[in-house]
Amino acid sequence: MARRLWIALLIASRAVAADVGMRFDVPAQPLADAVKQVAQQSNMNIFLDADIQKRVENWRSSALNGTFTPEAALARLLAHTGLEYEYINPHTIAIRATDALKAGQTPLSSSQGQGRGEDSFALHLAQSDSPAPAGSITTPNPNGEQAAEKEPVHLEEVLVTAQKKEERLQDVPVPVSVLPPATLAEQNELLITDYATLVPGFVAAPVGVGEQQLAIRGITTSGFTLPTVGVTIDGVPYGGLIDVPDIDPGDLARVEVLRGPQGTLYGSASMGGLVNFVTKDPSFTGYSGNLETGTNVIHNGAGGGYKIRGSANLPLNNMTALRLSGYSYTTPGYIDNPVLNLRAVNRTDAYGGRAALLFQPLDTLSIKFSALYDHIDHKGSAEIDVPTAGYPRTVGLGDLQQNYLPGVGGQRDEVKAYSLTLNAALGAVKLVSLSGYNDVYDPSSFDWSDIFGADAQKYFGVNGSGNYAYTHYKKYTEELRLSGSLGGRLDWLVGGFYSHTNLYGREVFAANDPATGRILGAFWISIYPRNYEETAGFVNFTYHFTDRFDVQVGGRESFDQEHQPPGIQVGPFIGPTPTMSPVAFSKDNAFTYLVTPRLKLSQELMMYARFASGFRPGGPNTYGVGIPPAYRPDKTQNYELGAKADLFENMLSIDTSLYYIKWKDIQIEKENAQTFAFTSNGSGAKSEGAEMSVTLRPTRGLSISGWYSYDNAVLTQAFPANSPLYGMPGDRLPLSSRNSGSLTAEDNFALTGSTSAFISATERFIGDRVGVFNNSALRQDLPGYQLTDLRAGVKQESWTTTLYVNNLLDRRGVVNGGLGYLLPYAFIYVPPRTVGLTISKSF
Repeated sequence: MARRLWIALLIASRAVAADVGMRFDVPAQPLADAVKQVAQQSNMNIFLDADIQKRVENWRSSALNGTFTPEAALARLLAHTGLEYEYINPHTIAIRATDALKAGQTPLSSSQGQGRGEDSFALHLAQSDSPAPAGSITTPNPNGEQAAEKEPVHLEEVLVTAQKKEERLQDVPVPVSVLPPATLAEQNELLITDYATLVPGFVAAPVGVGEQQLAIRGITTSGFTLPTVGVTIDGVPYGGLIDVPDIDPGDLARVEVLRGPQGTLYGSASMGGLVNFVTKDPSFTGYSGNLETGTNVIHNGAGGGYKIRGSANLPLNNMTALRLSGYSYTTPGYIDNPVLNLRAVNRTDAYGGRAALLFQPLDTLSIKFSALYDHIDHKGSAEIDVPTAGYPRTVGLGDLQQNYLPGVGGQRDEVKAYSLTLNAALGAVKLVSLSGYNDVYDPSSFDWSDIFGADAQKYFGVNGSGNYAYTHYKKYTEELRLSGSLGGRLDWLVGGFYSHTNLYGREVFAANDPATGRILGAFWISIYPRNYEETAGFVNFTYHFTDRFDVQVGGRESFDQEHQPPGIQVGPFIGPTPTMSPVAFSKDNAFTYLVTPRLKLSQELMMYARFASGFRPGGPNTYGVGIPPAYRPDKTQNYELGAKADLFENMLSIDTSLYYIKWKDIQIEKENAQTFAFTSNGSGAKSEGAEMSVTLRPTRGLSISGWYSYDNAVLTQAFPANSPLYGMPGDRLPLSSRNSGSLTAEDNFALTGSTSAFISATERFIGDRVGVFNNSALRQDLPGYQLTDLRAGVKQESWTTTLYVNNLLDRRGVVNGGLGYLLPYAFIYVPPRTVGLTISKSF
């Protein structure tokens, strides 16, 4: 009788819980600790016996955030682990091993499945080196044979921090793409320009060498204005303008690309979207590491390239862990200068490393310090000179050739990024402090003989002229935020942000010996210091009306100011005496908002609407006749409908969205009657389109994934009449294609025993584009192109060997250049066919 009574009570309690649910907020952590937190937050007794605790001591759970019943919460934590729960009474649950686990059929843990020894298990892709999300979990049997082909396909959980907390990608009401760094490293896609085309609507167009113009969903007018896409490293805003970090993927956990305005949570310069580089954390679970080496050859290249990288995780004690990593690589050049008989002038050498120290004296307190250093030396320009009327130096040049001054055209990127992250639980309130400091130095040079050769001849008797630019950014940021939950229904976040950036810029216009490139003197030197400051406060609330429907509302007020100390210009081109620009100052503010209703029709199907805004800060102009003292922020407003689904037992995944972005008060260059250049606001634009990503997993190990993007990004208002740029309503915004897409097929299969193999093919299509705006209606046409990449390899225990071919058909896809660019005959192509081999060993 008593047994029947408590079973009835159990059924009743389950019915109430299923109808109401409760809020769970459990961070990613050791599985045993996560189960304890579920017990505390659900007011249940949950027991793990000593054998189970020993078995799972090196396993780590995904984060659990949302409204669930206790059963649903436990089911999510224990999925694919070989563990299950059983009610002993209405308030007591026991965790036990399934029969399969007892028989030795263990889950795919970090040590068994990937051989990486990382702080993760099958659910936690945030620290996994596996591709996301196209892969699947394979549960080996005692004989090491692959599970039956017809078993349900289980997805690895993909975790992101798009909303400043760790969540399942499937649950985030933001269009986010996640790139797997391990695959990028294996295929030698090391620069953001190499892998940008793997993301819908994402453009990374090179400007010269070593610099990129980022655009998402077409929001850019290009040029050298403030960026429209934000960049962060572990949540810390990066310091440059168009200087985007090319972080080696070897020690990254993932690269998150957020599409659409992100101004509420990320502030200025994210009006088109955001790129977040997430590094790997140290782990307490054991010593581990990875070594990787490789070589590659490129069509028309001189010699072969190489790469070597390594990482090690070192638990120092039960509260301190250290992670170290380093890399070095050389990419062969493939562009020749036949006039000077120079081969492969655009070689790239790079090296760098990272150290991260994690200190966790209490379960409720952790402190992490991270230091990253990247040094990338582009020896020469990647521009290809196409024979063009009116430019004698291009006559006779052919495929993959240029004619520039020797030693001119390269760039060095030196990035130092430091961060200090504190996480503390103050009762039911979470405190996060994120301090960051970036030091970015990037000297570069260009051959501008066709622009200033006459001046070099006038002052120094030679017609060669190199432009040398030196920019040095130092940026300090601090973000402090508190978050918690009220009554199990309302999640809240309140934060403040401050940043200060110092910029020192120096530009030298020199006279060079055309035969040797030697600098004979400078006829114009310009020095321009600047200081930027941003202060902001932001709030974000999510109210859960039911366990399936919630609404997120957020706002941010940002205050920006820029101070330009006196700039100096000297040299015979300026005149007998130096000139000094006056002090310039501007101050402005902008409010951004976010409203996102989200409906979970089930755990596998979610729909959302997103209303969000973003902005770029304004700035001062050098005072002069008829010039306004400052220009205002420009803003984007985004209206979007999206859906994410995992269907048919995870055989089919879909992520789709429709959007309309309104861009107003665009910042553009103007000129007055005295030909003083300045920035002002004018014109408007829109970007409207659709994106869809689909992954099909018909059998275990086989996945077919692809995406398609349609984007119509055009001006809605003409540029003002006194602007040096020409643009009319309906003119397309630069560099983005209306139609683009990608298709990848990958198969993972067992060979013998502990040996498996994989093979994949990717086809990327980038539609036709137009170049940057210039002073006439004639703009550069950039034809569409396709790229075919192949990848195959073998995994045996802790060894992985990968053979890859990028740009199999050796196509010449044009990504930037021509009319309106730095020089009208200079174009930048995708790299030619590259064949490489990578071997890695984990321990």
